[in-house]
Amino acid sequence: MKSHLTVSGRIFELLALLCLFAVTAECAKAQFKSGFEGTVTDPTGATIPNAKIVVTNRDTNVKSETVSGTVGTFRITALPEGKYGVEVEAPGFKPWIQADLLLESNQVKTLYPVLSVGEQKTTVEVKAAVAAVETAKSATSRQIDERTIDEAPLLGRNIYTSMIQLAPGVTGSGLPRGGALGSGSANNDSFEQEPGYEINASGQRQENNEYEVDGSSVNGNSRDGIVNLTPEPDFVEAVRISAVTFSASKGRDSGAYIQVFTKPGTNEIHGTLSEFHTNNDLTSRTIFQTCPPGSTGCHAVPVFRRNEFGGTLGGPLIKNKLFGFGGIFILRSSNAATQVATVETPQFTQWVSQNLPNRVADAFFSSAPPAAPPTTGFLTVAQLEALTPSHYPAPANLPPNLPAVGTGFFDQSPTHNAYQWHGRVDYNFNGDKDRMFFNWFRTYSDQLQTDPRAIYRVKVPNHGIYGKVNWIHTFSPTLLNEVSWTGVKADGSNPGTYHNKNLPNAFITGVSGFSQWGPAGWVHDNYNWHDVLTWTRGRHTIETGFEADRQHDDDNFTSPLLRPGFGFANLLDFAQDLPFSQSGPTVKVSSGALAGDLYQLIRLFYVGAFVQDDFKVTPRLTFNLGLRFDYFGHWGTYKNQKTPFPFFTPGSGNTFAEEVASGTMSVRGGNKSYVVNNVPTGWGPRVGFGWDVFGNGKFAVRGGYGIFYNRLAGGSFSFPARANPPTWASPNFNVFNNQPFSYALGDPSGSLWPLPSGLTFRVNSAGGLVGIPVYTSGEVPHMDQPRTHSWMLSLQRDMGHDVLIEGDYNGSHSDNLFTQTDVNRFPGDLVIHNGTQTRLNPFFGPIVFGRTMGVADGNYGTFMVSKRFRQNWSLRGIFTVGKSTDYLSSNDNGTTNGEAIFNPLDVAAQHGLSDYDVGRRFTLDSVVNIPVPWREGMAARVLGGWHFSTIATLQSGQPFTVFSSAPYNVVNGVNVGGDFNADGYDYDTPDTPSFGNKKSASRSDFITGAFPASAFPVPAPGHQGNLGRNTFQGPGLANANVEFSKASRIPWFTSEGASLEIRADIFNLFNRVNLTNPVSDLASSLFGRSTSQILPRAAQFGIHISY
Repeated sequence: MKSHLTVSGRIFELLALLCLFAVTAECAKAQFKSGFEGTVTDPTGATIPNAKIVVTNRDTNVKSETVSGTVGTFRITALPEGKYGVEVEAPGFKPWIQADLLLESNQVKTLYPVLSVGEQKTTVEVKAAVAAVETAKSATSRQIDERTIDEAPLLGRNIYTSMIQLAPGVTGSGLPRGGALGSGSANNDSFEQEPGYEINASGQRQENNEYEVDGSSVNGNSRDGIVNLTPEPDFVEAVRISAVTFSASKGRDSGAYIQVFTKPGTNEIHGTLSEFHTNNDLTSRTIFQTCPPGSTGCHAVPVFRRNEFGGTLGGPLIKNKLFGFGGIFILRSSNAATQVATVETPQFTQWVSQNLPNRVADAFFSSAPPAAPPTTGFLTVAQLEALTPSHYPAPANLPPNLPAVGTGFFDQSPTHNAYQWHGRVDYNFNGDKDRMFFNWFRTYSDQLQTDPRAIYRVKVPNHGIYGKVNWIHTFSPTLLNEVSWTGVKADGSNPGTYHNKNLPNAFITGVSGFSQWGPAGWVHDNYNWHDVLTWTRGRHTIETGFEADRQHDDDNFTSPLLRPGFGFANLLDFAQDLPFSQSGPTVKVSSGALAGDLYQLIRLFYVGAFVQDDFKVTPRLTFNLGLRFDYFGHWGTYKNQKTPFPFFTPGSGNTFAEEVASGTMSVRGGNKSYVVNNVPTGWGPRVGFGWDVFGNGKFAVRGGYGIFYNRLAGGSFSFPARANPPTWASPNFNVFNNQPFSYALGDPSGSLWPLPSGLTFRVNSAGGLVGIPVYTSGEVPHMDQPRTHSWMLSLQRDMGHDVLIEGDYNGSHSDNLFTQTDVNRFPGDLVIHNGTQTRLNPFFGPIVFGRTMGVADGNYGTFMVSKRFRQNWSLRGIFTVGKSTDYLSSNDNGTTNGEAIFNPLDVAAQHGLSDYDVGRRFTLDSVVNIPVPWREGMAARVLGGWHFSTIATLQSGQPFTVFSSAPYNVVNGVNVGGDFNADGYDYDTPDTPSFGNKKSASRSDFITGAFPASAFPVPAPGHQGNLGRNTFQGPGLANANVEFSKASRIPWFTSEGASLEIRADIFNLFNRVNLTNPVSDLASSLFGRSTSQILPRAAQFGIHISY
């Protein structure tokens, strides 16, 4: 794997550098989406055609020109964010000049030029002929400008974690969630390769979010809604977050749209130097971080250090033509982590060693013990038997009062080091008719993973590359074309444990198990092309273009797929080497030996084409009309090396259950190995309007409706299975199948494992194995692409004094959402067949099957008040209220095989609140320059230059589901275990308790236990409980982050001097205990308790020099 990564990386870099010079390739979305529009009139209101409009960028002196149409309308597009001067002139009229206009990213600003009659040598400079509200575009969005980014308290110096939650129509904490934790992407910083962030737009799944850097998609291809690049704050000029936008140029995803714009070079030399530091002494402990009474040398917060330092430099290479900008940032750190887990006691392991020697359990206990003994929450052998009953008897001589398990607190300081460097070159030539830029990022990070058992704490390295070349050519003042190419690469590896690779994986109900993943490696490459032609004709501004994505997902997971996993009903069974279930090892059916060709090669291809017409019906009314076509290929091709990957395909039948029962394995598309047989496509109309009610840019009404089609990443169909029959097979069975287990140690390398005895490796008529159920997966052969209907209505009003109020309503309805679970099961199976699972299709074990059948709805209202930065302060407050519901809230959501579905034959029955539903939310962000009356002297130097900024969030709790993961276990007609509907899938809800399906609980209740497991009645065997999904609400979130800084001039630093800032960031200023949702598994001894806390109070100090 190592050599492959090296060669692949060199090829990638070579291709990217070649594309810098060979700009004939096409592109990813345009970075330059801003512009000016308006109608030129005389004082009587009559329109003036053929007026010349010149827009000049004040930082680079680059000019853009156009002329007004026959009815006086004009639009200048494809401009970057910045400060501009605008001049309008026409024969017989005095020139109209507007100086120092601030244009935001992805914003079309409306101007109101009124030309007075007179000589052209006389100019009229105006100050207030610019719309204060958005009048020409339908979207719910917010830009975060460079000043806010520079001065805001940034948690981990991460723009996503700190900023993307601060927009109308958006809910969620913004903290990392749903990323590739196996690749170490779980930190609050700018160096991760595949993180995901908890934000939801208009009640949609997090997987529907799209991230862009300088107009190019940087979403990962292995999971939906993750991002491959997080630029350092000093590289960033602005961030725009849109809950919805109705331009047809927007494709791929319908959720939150996060656009990051990097800083270019200018005609002035500018740059930064900085160092930010924090450590455990500057961090408050969580309520789970304690020192035992009387202990010495104990640190309640594990020892850690974090130092992030670096700098930037930008300026002209050739004034007015060629500009450069770049920099590097380095992270040297260790993290603080405290895990709460249930583990075995030293007394229990000692008893096993003395009384049950030479067992596999003894090897686990001696090689992979918990890093510290448990300290609280002890359960004796008798109590453990009662909580997690077993099919096997306990050891005869095991004392019932012996402490068996307890709750441990595992303090860790895992190392985390990283760097990111960046370079950008902008070139303007041919009389400013041609503009090019080249952008490059290189990122590295490594993370020591956390685990209650020290043996599984391994270091995971990751690398990332981003390269883009972009070219805009102006054919005429009304016609231009933008074309570019982007490549994004993310790769990494997991070395596995350094010792004891011979241990299989063991999962124990109610106890922290033993598992490792590795050695393994992955390479994810994304190539994006795009071309857009923009034509302004009269009242119409027409954009048309296309984009194409080619994505490679290469995963060498041979070792993890070979290592078998064993499930145990409780710790007593584990001590006796008595598994309840087994999965793996993977075999090559044709040879009957362990498989060796499990190198997944996944290829995805996407094309989108669109046309968009922004039609200026009248000077006050604009229609945004668009149509988009999305092509998703066959969802991709999937091979293990050169061998096509087979999928389960349903057979004939009148019901889905009958189709599963008659289903077989098949390869789709022959040697091309398609994921689905059909080619999912979609036509997405977009309609919007902007009404400038009074024609002066003070009050606007906007609205829109659109249909969006969402892509699905490769993990949707590759995560469930990597080795399907009949080519490969992964035995999957339990005690009810009467198949002997092969529970034993492997060879020292972890690549050779014993096979279950009695396997014949003969293929049955359906494509499974004769005599043993095997695990497999599949997708519906003819898929409907996930689709979202979005709509919005917005009112914006300029109240004067730089104050703007806004009310938004955002709604969405999604259908054809991807859901997958084990469909080879039915309620009552274990009851009907006396504890033996027969399944719908007896030729297979679990069949993890994907269907696009999910439904979700979201309705959110937002009220926002903002004050633009002037007179030393700015402020924005956003209050959001709403509700989101669905069948399932994620493609990769928490339980076995990724999907929390009670009954695959009636998925709609679990419709309820979304996992991410937030009923109420309020955010506030502000920047204040504290004024002083002195301009010079000692008082000015001491009291001047102070800044204060705030980000505050209040959010109601999110829902959770009470369920049981215990296996079915009937004793004397009573189910003393779980799997209440007796379908063999251990995820079911109980009946509703006496206090109902809602219960208010304080944070103290969640710490000690909001309710006991005994309060939840057990349904009759074979019946799903009536409690329902997501009926209880977890603890809310309240957080206030602040920054204090003092700026001073240092005239000696450069010829023009520099600004030195001393900064202090305080996160969670009031040290509010923000708990996560409680453990809701009835089989856990921690049921009803929150076991972790986010965002304890912490301080970060920094030095920042800008020049």
